[in-house]
Amino acid sequence: MKYAADIAIFGGGVAGLWLLTQLRRIGYSVLLIETKRLGEGQTGAAQGILHGGMKYALDGLFSDAAQALTAMPARWRQALDGNGNEDTPDLSGVTIVAHQQLLWSITSTLPTRLLQQVAKRLLHGAMQPLDRADYPAPFDRHPPAALFRLHEQVIDPHSLVARLAALNPGRILTGQPVTALQRDAQGVTFQRAGEHYRVRRLLLAAGAGNRDLLAALQEQQPTMQLRPLQMVLLSGGALPPLFGHCLGATNLPRLTVTSHLTSSGERLWYLGGELAEQGVGRSPDTQIRIAKALLHELLPGVADLPGLRWRTLPMARAEASNPGAIRPNGVKLYDAGTILTVWPTKLVLAPALGDAVSACLRQQPFQPEIAEQPLAAAAHPPQLAPPPWERLLHG
Repeated sequence: MKYAADIAIFGGGVAGLWLLTQLRRIGYSVLLIETKRLGEGQTGAAQGILHGGMKYALDGLFSDAAQALTAMPARWRQALDGNGNEDTPDLSGVTIVAHQQLLWSITSTLPTRLLQQVAKRLLHGAMQPLDRADYPAPFDRHPPAALFRLHEQVIDPHSLVARLAALNPGRILTGQPVTALQRDAQGVTFQRAGEHYRVRRLLLAAGAGNRDLLAALQEQQPTMQLRPLQMVLLSGGALPPLFGHCLGATNLPRLTVTSHLTSSGERLWYLGGELAEQGVGRSPDTQIRIAKALLHELLPGVADLPGLRWRTLPMARAEASNPGAIRPNGVKLYDAGTILTVWPTKLVLAPALGDAVSACLRQQPFQPEIAEQPLAAAAHPPQLAPPPWERLLHG
């Protein structure tokens, strides 16, 4: 069989699935190819925090990053409320695991920059201080110096992947490699499972996989960097639900905690922030020992709960290369004519990535020309990856 389309997207994480949804809504014929399972990589390992830049406010170096994130929570609320439009998909049905997060500090001496950001958000109602009588577990027994409620949501990334896939029936192909990838002046051709495809534009949204795809196309640019992390998983016992950040003196929280329920119904804490970034290169045993000590300091009593199980999860965030390996401030898009390469940098920036790609295609200009064809290989539902902790905790 031979197929043609305006656009093929490689990569089945939030970036590729969001772009598939948005570009189809504005009239393009689009198909998406994921060689593994949807949400297998970076998206599946995300904490699902839809934050607006508060945690980047500590360091002037990241002020642009904070600015890029400011508008994102409202865009996501619109989508999650089901109020989709041309550039915002209807994400009703995506699981919202928390409607607010907590910010806490174990010291009363906060940096001036942080105090300014706290004051600004208090003024605009984006966050509020909690009275001592309203402190939830685990803060009720060992109250921190300061505790705030931040009005930013946390979603389940796996339900997000499932919802975006459901919005695009018959347009997603998973589980088979792509071969014979070639570019010419009119577009890109490739093969998959004995079928031939020709598209006018190829959009690379495969995260870390972009590097190999660019090499297969004999493209030297753009280049990519990986930001490795070593997350920590804490499960069992009587862990209370918690979503929040412990503030420190750098651009990163000392600890970021999100809560999730495993397939067996037990609560799991997923620990990131400075702990995960500084944990790169440590052995799992060392990372767990440091995580326990950090919890003793920041959340007294939690690490001593009976029946706890500890695991580590190494992962890496794929980003566009930056001088000095500095984290990119926002979405990155590289237009090479028939090939567009993108990195959203963070899950929360998916709407901004959709805006950037749509604007780029309008400027080329690139108009829809090819009607969507039924894809025989897409007759079966796409394969979705389970959360990464299912393999670690349950084999």
